[in-house]
Amino acid sequence: MTLPVSQFVRLLSILAVLTIHATYTAQMNYRTPETAGMTDFIGVLLNQLSRFAVPVFVFLSGYGLAIRFRDGQSLYASAADFYKNRMMRIGIPFVVWTIGLLLLNNRMGWFADLGLAGSLWKSVKTLLWTMWATGADYHFYFFTIILWCYLFFPFLIRIRLGSALNYTVLALLLLLQLSYQTPSHLFFHEMGIDRPRFPSSFFISWLFYFYAGITLARKDASTERVDRPLMIVLAALAVTLSFAAVFAEYLYRNDGQDPGNFDHFHRYTIWCYAMSVVWLFRSLNGPLDSLLHGSVASGGSGGTIGSTISYLAGISFTVYIIHTWILRVLADLPLFLKLGLLFALAFGAAAALDRLLSRRDAGIVRFLRLALGLPA
Repeated sequence: MTLPVSQFVRLLSILAVLTIHATYTAQMNYRTPETAGMTDFIGVLLNQLSRFAVPVFVFLSGYGLAIRFRDGQSLYASAADFYKNRMMRIGIPFVVWTIGLLLLNNRMGWFADLGLAGSLWKSVKTLLWTMWATGADYHFYFFTIILWCYLFFPFLIRIRLGSALNYTVLALLLLLQLSYQTPSHLFFHEMGIDRPRFPSSFFISWLFYFYAGITLARKDASTERVDRPLMIVLAALAVTLSFAAVFAEYLYRNDGQDPGNFDHFHRYTIWCYAMSVVWLFRSLNGPLDSLLHGSVASGGSGGTIGSTISYLAGISFTVYIIHTWILRVLADLPLFLKLGLLFALAFGAAAALDRLLSRRDAGIVRFLRLALGLPA
């Protein structure tokens, strides 16, 4: 995928994330289908339709980083330089927002009964546990996912494309991931095997997507891609059939039987769905790239569309960070009104913050932009 197409898919992914969170109430209502209404059913349909979001987002993170590399060289002088850059971009907002929310919820700070040393120790333990396992807000697990991926990136990017090691690592990461996806828990239960327990953000559930993005980016860079109409048709068919499996699985497992992660991302069906979405957009790369690169001067609208998508994709990290606060205010509104307002207000607020903090050369402004996830 070219950069404009990957930005377009990134924008779709963040819209899908917002949809998942906005339809949570419909999901909960549908746990008892006898009392659920048509709006709840539509909400569940949209929720499951959007489940490609985080897997594809992780894939795009690997893809985007890998296209910066050529012949083993990169924009970063060393692994340490890479870690420093990524910690500035991801680590600062993660730490700032986590500490702020924990203080706001009185989960760290001063505790009179514990004294200074006890309060400090409790605060440190709470901070580290929250960042490792739960997240200070329910969507902050993504910070942990992406930081795990960045930890492995300098090693994964050195693996030669098409080598035996390349295929071996891909296969091992896939097997690890599948071993923690539904319905693997049923297989292990039948065999009497207790798997080690990890948070859902742990790397074994996500690193395959990230490495697949790295691998495909390097392949795209080394070979000339030709758009084939048959591939587009097959990819569209794969997306349709895999989503049908996703939704059928959800409806089937909604009856309370030991479902595991039947409503989350950790499912075989979601893996097939997410990979089919990637295949579809790679197949559509040529037409989409032409549209997004269209010239305004020549009378087309593609240039405007492309620049708008690029800008919205650029502020999507900020949208991700702040949207849950907006959603809490909109929680009781009807589903479609809530969705529309959430999209408008989340992107509007992110754009307003970007404009307000436009003086990027000022030190405090740069820090605030990093803390808010705005492009530096």
